[in-house]
Amino acid sequence: MSAGSLTAGAELSGEAVACALKNVPGALIFRGKCEDRLPQLNHVVAEHKDMIKLLYVNPPRTGLEPKVLQWITESYQPVRMAYLSCSAGTLARDLDFLCATGYAVKKIIPYDFFPQTIHVECLALLLRIPED
Repeated sequence: MSAGSLTAGAELSGEAVACALKNVPGALIFRGKCEDRLPQLNHVVAEHKDMIKLLYVNPPRTGLEPKVLQWITESYQPVRMAYLSCSAGTLARDLDFLCATGYAVKKIIPYDFFPQTIHVECLALLLRIPED
């Protein structure tokens, strides 16, 4: 993304919202559950129809909410997506859905952010498959 690109997001944690606004001045960060903030995100997208759509998600251990998965695949339809997960099981579930609805996994990169524990984060990089 180029400098000055529009950045919008949803975050439940007030502390994380404060950090995001400090790190990305001018970003539109909506506080609350992602599925509850879809109307605001849809409004932002409607105002910027010509933008290249990218997406980064970092859901809780339970994975992406069903309404959010539906929004990603039916409404927003980003050309590229990065999905950081702390649960291999919910990542697999969500990737199955995303791959069945027009995305391809290009790479999965494991990260050991918590050495000497059983926890491994995985970053999945996805591309939207062009329609015929």
